Amino acid sequence: MLARLVTDSGYKVFTDEHFRESINFEKEKQEEQYRIWNEIAVTGLIFLLSFLDDYLKVDDSDRRPFWVEVRNEIVPEFIKWLEELKIPDEFVEIWKKLIDLRMEEFKDKRKITFDMFKKEFSDGDTTELRNTFIRLHTLSISGSSHITRGDDQKVVLLKKHLNAWLGALNLKLGDGIGY
Repeated sequence: MLARLVTDSGYKVFTDEHFRESINFEKEKQEEQYRIWNEIAVTGLIFLLSFLDDYLKVDDSDRRPFWVEVRNEIVPEFIKWLEELKIPDEFVEIWKKLIDLRMEEFKDKRKITFDMFKKEFSDGDTTELRNTFIRLHTLSISGSSHITRGDDQKVVLLKKHLNAWLGALNLKLGDGIGY
C-alpha cells in the first residue's frame, strides 16, 4: 500500500531529532504531539495523491488505467488501515474530513504558488519539473504551517525538513512508477 510507504517515511521525519528540536516537540503536550503526527501523515498523503494526479495528466501509456485505480484506492485503503488498527470511528471520520480539507486547500494553494513563481519558470522547463516544484513548495510550506500552527519562525526551520522529506519521497515514487 503506497499510503503505508508514505506514512512510514513520514514517521522517520516525526522521530528525527532535528525535526523535534526545530518545533520544541518535547515541550508539547501529548495531544499536540499526536496532532503534529497527524499533520505529517496527511501532508504525505496529499503529496502522494497530488504526485499521482500530476503523473496521470501526462501518462498516456497502457498502464494508465492501473495507476488511475491505484490513485482512486489510496484514501479508501488508508481508511481501511486505520480501521484495522482499531482507530475509533469518530477519529476515522475526522481523518476523512482532514484529507478532503487538505486536498482542497492544496489545490487552492497550488494555484497561488504557480502564480507566484510562473515568471521564474523558463520555456525549457518541462511540465513535470514545474509540477514537482509547485507540489514540493506548496506542501512543504502548508505542512509546516499546519504543524507549527502558523508560527513563522518555526515554519522557516521546519520547511527544510519537509522539503527534504518530500523531495526524497518524490524521487522514490518517481523511480517506482517511472515518472
